[in-house]
Amino acid sequence: MSSDPPGVRPPMLKSMDEPMRERMQQVLKSIMKLNHARSHFNVPVDWKKLKLLQYPEIIKDPMDLGKIEKKLEADRDEPFDRKHYQLAEEFAHDVRLVWKNALVFNYTPSSPVYKSAKALAEIFEDKLAKAYRRSEMLGPPCPLKTRCQLLLSDIRRNPLSEWYRRDDWKMFGPSYVQGLSSGEPMDLDQVQRRLAQGDYDVAVDGGAPVFKADAFARDMGLIWRNAMEFNKEGVFWLCPKILKDTFDRRHEMLLGAPVPRERGKRREEREGWPSFERKRDLARKCSRLLAMEGNDVAMLIRNSCAEAVTVDEEAVKVFGVQQAVVELDKVDEATFARAEGMLRSKGGAARAAGATGGRAGL
Repeated sequence: MSSDPPGVRPPMLKSMDEPMRERMQQVLKSIMKLNHARSHFNVPVDWKKLKLLQYPEIIKDPMDLGKIEKKLEADRDEPFDRKHYQLAEEFAHDVRLVWKNALVFNYTPSSPVYKSAKALAEIFEDKLAKAYRRSEMLGPPCPLKTRCQLLLSDIRRNPLSEWYRRDDWKMFGPSYVQGLSSGEPMDLDQVQRRLAQGDYDVAVDGGAPVFKADAFARDMGLIWRNAMEFNKEGVFWLCPKILKDTFDRRHEMLLGAPVPRERGKRREEREGWPSFERKRDLARKCSRLLAMEGNDVAMLIRNSCAEAVTVDEEAVKVFGVQQAVVELDKVDEATFARAEGMLRSKGGAARAAGATGGRAGL
């Protein structure tokens, strides 16, 4: 069930290009090899053979890992607009749907299928976060507030969050709120409203408002704590527990992801140095380069004007990949002119890809 108005697709970050598709395929294959998956989830539930006559009445959107694998494989040769999964989040949604269906139909915690779904859901979220980490760390700089919105959109579309999107807690009456140790009900729609209207933006020392990710995380955590406190066991305790772990893992990761550098005043033009317009034009052209072409420009600048290039140590530490940051204000005229010439020589080969602004992998 989608939490968004009909025809509205929430903002998402991770386009299912071929490298991402391969990473998601590796995650899926590693899950499907596990005994829990082979026993219960790699093929559709044969409810007729098993005489589970209520299955089609309870499970309206059946899903299995084999079906997801076929979709991923079929997407290999399809143009983007015809892919089953255009975004990694769409792939994750279907995998999570497998676990949700199993937990809802086999709602007894002692059930072998319930136990298997619980174990695999936890393993999947861990593997997925690790696969996402590369995109978060090496992708274009993105404001922290935007990253939190992307994470919230993903959580809201997660099949396991169906019961926590709206203020359904009101149906339990005043006794629900009175029974919470926090005394404060919370739901995903309320967090979305607060995020959209700037409730998490706080002015510091009379300056411009600053987004407080800890306040956002506090409200998200309140949803899971309330649900787990109200439901002591079973599927309605387990789902918020999985969502809590998923959110905490992803939120910690995005706090270390690259954000745009703070904008300062435009520097005064310096005689003998590239103008502001030329620097802006070069940055825009670099943002449309393939990653390897961006490497060529960064290498040229590093070889001629080394002081203008630094290495992102976080990328080296996490991935063993050198990620260069080019300070265009430090690139001298001669080197700048050679970089412009290289871009002109590439001509129409430049197109949208992973490089952005002054960042390129070396």
